[in-house]
Amino acid sequence: MQIIIVTQTFPPRVGGMQSVMLALAKGLSAQYQVSVYPDRYYRTSQFKVYSLPMNKLLRSFFKRMRISIALRRQDIVICDSWKSLAAVPARAQKVVVMAHGQEYLEVPAEKRQRMQVLFRRVTHVVANSQATLAMMRAAVDLAHVKASVIPPTYGLKDIELADSASESSCRRLLSICRLEPRKGLQYVVEALGMLKNCADFEWSIVGQGEFSTSLRAMIEAAGLSDRVKLLGYVDEANKQQLLHSADVFVMPTYQEGRSLEGFGIAYVEAARYGVASIAGVSGGVKEAVIDGFTGWNVDPLNHKALTAVLREALLNHERTAQLGFNAQQHFREVMRAEVVLDDFLNHMLSEPVTA
Repeated sequence: MQIIIVTQTFPPRVGGMQSVMLALAKGLSAQYQVSVYPDRYYRTSQFKVYSLPMNKLLRSFFKRMRISIALRRQDIVICDSWKSLAAVPARAQKVVVMAHGQEYLEVPAEKRQRMQVLFRRVTHVVANSQATLAMMRAAVDLAHVKASVIPPTYGLKDIELADSASESSCRRLLSICRLEPRKGLQYVVEALGMLKNCADFEWSIVGQGEFSTSLRAMIEAAGLSDRVKLLGYVDEANKQQLLHSADVFVMPTYQEGRSLEGFGIAYVEAARYGVASIAGVSGGVKEAVIDGFTGWNVDPLNHKALTAVLREALLNHERTAQLGFNAQQHFREVMRAEVVLDDFLNHMLSEPVTA
């Protein structure tokens, strides 16, 4: 049996979904022959890569032709999203589609019809959260599809951590994200401006984006320039060091138009280091962060509520440490790479829904 991965999101492009699909390909290649059909070439010896660097309008057609030549009856096809279904030959017997969230939010009628036609060849769906699966069911008919919810943390293995406990009263906040309004950092700035005289903290913000200029101006206006560092891009080693030394991960996202967080891998990466998170309440983040157990879920548009959560995180050290411990245990039991990859394999190999 061969596993064929059809994807528009894959390295060398950089991004969350690119990392997810690469981790999945690597994980599956440990047990099966894997062939990946991305939009751009990626060099690796772990699995086969067939890229077709051509006009976008023709790419799906030629992918489908090439896959059709290689496809055998017992093979399984995995698509990174419903858009990649256009490159799947109609004779494929088992087709798995991954769902991430935003692609099923407020789908226009015309697109919904196109999606429904493509979904006729789908046998299995893997959604990153229950919230995403609910949006998906509202957009397309899944009566004939076997669906499962699996966190997309295929690349997050457990790690051994040296003790980073500190006697310092200064709380270390950390945010790692693309700098855009819906991540909610501007509201954190406002709240921390109110708390700067009653709590000792420093906040490191990792990420890039057009919103960085506005965010810097807000930080200065709030009188937080000496406590908040906009670090921009950092390499993986420094990113891991920041996670290791952090006390609280902060990213209270919210839905902005047709954009929301379908899950939130960044929260789980923080949990891997025993760090509690302050997350939002929209999309699938309430499944990545469990309110009152692995962190806090709060609407960042509710200034009073966000300030109260930040106050507790900064001043109640015992509570913050307990939530961080819970987050790490939950990661190890439910979301580490080995667990979710086994869940994916079991779902992928299960028998399709019978009519």
